[in-house]
Amino acid sequence: MASRATSIVPDRPSDAGSDRNLSVFLRDKGCPGDDSKGMQQNKNVTIKKDEGLPEIRISENTTKFLYTNRQGNRSGLRISRVVSETLRLDPKDVRWFVMEDDDTVFVVENVVRILSKYDHNQYYYIGSSSESHIQNIFFSYAIAYGGGGFEISYPLAKELEKIQDRCIQRYPGLYGSDDRIQACMAELGVPLTREPGFHQYDVYGNLLGLLGAHPVTPLVSIHHLDVVDPIIPSMGRVEGLRRLFESLKYDTASIMQQSICYDKQRYWSISVSWGYVIVGVYHRHKESYPYCRWKIESPENISAIVVLKRPDNNRWQKAARRDCCKVLPSNNSILYIWVGSCQAGETSEM
Repeated sequence: MASRATSIVPDRPSDAGSDRNLSVFLRDKGCPGDDSKGMQQNKNVTIKKDEGLPEIRISENTTKFLYTNRQGNRSGLRISRVVSETLRLDPKDVRWFVMEDDDTVFVVENVVRILSKYDHNQYYYIGSSSESHIQNIFFSYAIAYGGGGFEISYPLAKELEKIQDRCIQRYPGLYGSDDRIQACMAELGVPLTREPGFHQYDVYGNLLGLLGAHPVTPLVSIHHLDVVDPIIPSMGRVEGLRRLFESLKYDTASIMQQSICYDKQRYWSISVSWGYVIVGVYHRHKESYPYCRWKIESPENISAIVVLKRPDNNRWQKAARRDCCKVLPSNNSILYIWVGSCQAGETSEM
């Protein structure tokens, strides 16, 4: 599949002096310096030739467009026109335009898996809403949030380019770029095609719960990496991402997919989010319960957990189903767990 991604670097006050951090993120995101990707800026930035970063492209002047939102930033006008500006460069062999923010990481293989489900000759506007209910109320549940990333098929991009400048003139009071794109999509009559693996993450703090209980769909993107806690608590942001991408080498399709195991001998419930985290909850009751006839075995003696899994690159070409999980025969210090496709009649039950 031929696709070209345009990374957006918003013109925000918080971005001042952050070019070096941005370079680290982009290198780790796997953005080679070829013509299939580009960073759209409103001004030039200094990047060395040997840094392996995408081509820098300067956005067109947008001062002719009215902007009246007192809480937003005019950069939303510029960012909303990136697809149209890129289309006018006449890129070859393009099926999709893939938009992302500078603080977003994509699992590229899963982007391709998602797009391969759709006919690129049709009009598609693909993405997801925010995990924040308040954000969706304030903006819309029908918007593809750009932080999580979204895709526009080539034919739809051509239609958007024809009307966009007229369209955005009609909505000077909108806040940013995402709502302007959605307004123009509404005028074109194209709804949002939802894919829940795109994650806007308008949240603060630790993403463990959200990532560890990922929906049964490919993980496509993680946004706001400069705001949320490092995804691996004992590491820095970039180091944690590198560790996550080590897991991606083995099975990109299954990254973050959750399975639930029950060890009936030891009365343990175990959650395995493949490639990311294993969780076992053990709480001591503060009061004695004389009628309990069983005792739970403590997991404190476990020094290592080994998860065995066979890669399944074609899992999303079949009907979605959560993987099954089994606790294998183990010794006192090492716990062995198998994760894989469920067999006929197999369930996760106590």
